[in-house]
Amino acid sequence: MQPELDDRLASKKRKHHRSDRDVVEEPAQKKPKRDRNRAKHSADEQRAEFRTVDAQTLISIPPTYAFEPLKCAAEMLDSMLMRYIPALQGVMLSHSNIHFLEQKASFVGACPFAVCTVAFRALVWGPSIGMRLKGKISLCSPDHISLLVHKTFNVSIPRHHIPTDDYDFEWGQAANDPLVAEGQDGDADAPAVIDDDDTVLDMSKSDRWVHRITGELIGSESGHLEFTVIGLKLANDMLSLVASIQLDPFSPAHIPLAALEEQAQAQTMELDVPPEPSKKKKKRRKDADTAQDVHADGEEGEDEQPKKRRKKKSTTDS
Repeated sequence: MQPELDDRLASKKRKHHRSDRDVVEEPAQKKPKRDRNRAKHSADEQRAEFRTVDAQTLISIPPTYAFEPLKCAAEMLDSMLMRYIPALQGVMLSHSNIHFLEQKASFVGACPFAVCTVAFRALVWGPSIGMRLKGKISLCSPDHISLLVHKTFNVSIPRHHIPTDDYDFEWGQAANDPLVAEGQDGDADAPAVIDDDDTVLDMSKSDRWVHRITGELIGSESGHLEFTVIGLKLANDMLSLVASIQLDPFSPAHIPLAALEEQAQAQTMELDVPPEPSKKKKKRRKDADTAQDVHADGEEGEDEQPKKRRKKKSTTDS
């Protein structure tokens, strides 16, 4: 019996050793590289200034477009062009690949409009905060600098985001200046800039920001200026940018004093708000009011008693 038991124990040990070896020798599952590449690609698309987005929307087709539903969808998407679409997180520039997700439409109640879902591919311009862009200066003033990005979108650089320690503002010559009428154009050494439309611009007649030491114009002679996006403004579905040309655009040192004062006033207003009276105090006030009413009624009763006595006396005398 003992040799049989020894053989069984030896066979069991061998099986256990084999199972342990199999577990150890199994190679660890590696993640495919495609998923990482796709994640990097999607992150780059989100940071990009221009991107394509596959989207879908719900539309209502009127009876007049019953035989041309695709034309109705195209016209509806055309009305969304050059507008900021919150779902797309940017301005829709163009659309393509329009198609219906289902072959049937639905009708709600007695409404004659057919409701269906349309899918399309949109080209979106969606800058984000912190992005570096380049625009063309369109106006300079003591308070801000206006630019155009891609000759379409407005950008504003406020004064507190202009390095005023290095640049000074200089007024240009007005159109009704007598010096201009006599043919004296002011600075002869001022650069003449050729615009993208091959038009010559005399920078001596326009307002400008000039470097204190070198005398260079802000944005160079071509008028193109690189900036950092620090804010987005939305008005009437139109998107405009707030930018900065400071080295550290997000530093709190560039916040204007007026904004700081408003924040301080808001904080003080929150602190000065009186606390609401508790329920116990309200009950005490009600009890005091009722006591006053009772006391007043008692005084009136005392005043009425002598009048009645006087009437009784008058009757006895008679």
